[in-house]
Amino acid sequence: MYAGLGEDEYQRYRSEYPQENTAMAGIIQRAREEGMDRGRRRGLREGRIAGERAVLERQLQRRFGLLTPKVVE
Repeated sequence: MYAGLGEDEYQRYRSEYPQENTAMAGIIQRAREEGMDRGRRRGLREGRIAGERAVLERQLQRRFGLLTPKVVE
């Protein structure tokens, strides 16, 4: 793809270097999994923060009544 090989050249490359295709697939899969893990951790962290914020907001409303938008912010 990057070398601008023709179809027959590409087929020859794949037949002569089959390990390259497997190695690249492994690298891509590992990068994809790392990205997914990072995204999951970020989502969990943001969810936990949102949950804690909601609890604190409810506690403040029970104690002090309706909160102003500035306090909620």
